[in-house]
Amino acid sequence: MRKLIGLIIMILLIGCSEGESTSAGNMSEGEYGEKLKEVSTEILQTSTIAEEMLNVYSELWSLNIETDIDVDMLAKVLDITNTEVGINFENEVVGYRVISNKGNFDNIINQLEDYYSEEGDIDELQASSNDIKEKIKSLNDPPEEFQKAYDETVELYTIYKEYISLAKSPDGSLLTFNEKRRELSSDIVSKIDKIDVLIPNTEIE
Repeated sequence: MRKLIGLIIMILLIGCSEGESTSAGNMSEGEYGEKLKEVSTEILQTSTIAEEMLNVYSELWSLNIETDIDVDMLAKVLDITNTEVGINFENEVVGYRVISNKGNFDNIINQLEDYYSEEGDIDELQASSNDIKEKIKSLNDPPEEFQKAYDETVELYTIYKEYISLAKSPDGSLLTFNEKRRELSSDIVSKIDKIDVLIPNTEIE
């Protein structure tokens, strides 16, 4: 799914213009269309960060059900050094290399949440969500032919918020967590495809 999201990002970036959000009423139709595309692109870019986090949660959650999570295992999954693991994570028992005992998956999930918070990933997700919200608000008076695309973009943002919320604070059982993250990821990609089709072909004046 990550490769698919990355491909869509590359496609949407073509033709997306730079610049600050402005009132929809002051834009040409071409400018409005580009701004709407920028929203979809930013959502996809931030979703890849959330997806990486969710994949790690899922992998370590599953592993911890079956076995202990030790320093080496955690370093491999997160692609960091053992020293970095020692700095950012607490051992289950002082003096041992086990970070989370078998079956104590709440412990590894909570420590991962703290890790992502300290690394700035949580703040990045929230900042991006706030930025996207403001961009959507600036586009809330669309030209008639963009109304459907705008409505779908609002729905996309709702799905996206739920997706990053899951990355910030996983919940449920492993089964329901995996079902939810896959469903939301698929919904984001599907909604982006639909929006791309609905946006009329216009030129920036």
